[in-house]
Amino acid sequence: GEGSFKQHCINLANELGLDDIVFYGAVHDNNLKSALYSMCDVFVLPSRFLNNTYEAWGLVVNEAMSMGKPIVTTNAVGCCDELVQQGVNGFVVEHSSPKQLAEALIKILNDKELKKRMGNNSRIIFEEKNNYGKMADVFLKAVEFSLKGKL
Repeated sequence: GEGSFKQHCINLANELGLDDIVFYGAVHDNNLKSALYSMCDVFVLPSRFLNNTYEAWGLVVNEAMSMGKPIVTTNAVGCCDELVQQGVNGFVVEHSSPKQLAEALIKILNDKELKKRMGNNSRIIFEEKNNYGKMADVFLKAVEFSLKGKL
């Protein structure tokens, strides 16, 4: 993204001599976004609680799951309980724990079968959660319930 933390990340990468990192910033072009997801092995959203703020949902997790990617995120991401099933399609680690984050990444990256299985599971979970027929049924039930109370 383009947040205030971006420059800190750029400085840290330079300090550590990591020259194979590209900071794209906000990506609005859907073709580029799709290409970036396709290139990655694992999607990581390492958000943390900071000044009583957190990642309210983390829509990028939905996007990565739609592309069949394993997910590693923290408990400071609102969607973590809803979308990430521990050990099934990824891992949720404690925010501000670089050790847990690294362990989760290493576990996935060192096991090609696990990486593939988690990616496939992400896509399946995404499809289950984004089933428009189910969404319409729930919406209809909510409207019917609301009308019953008012009749």
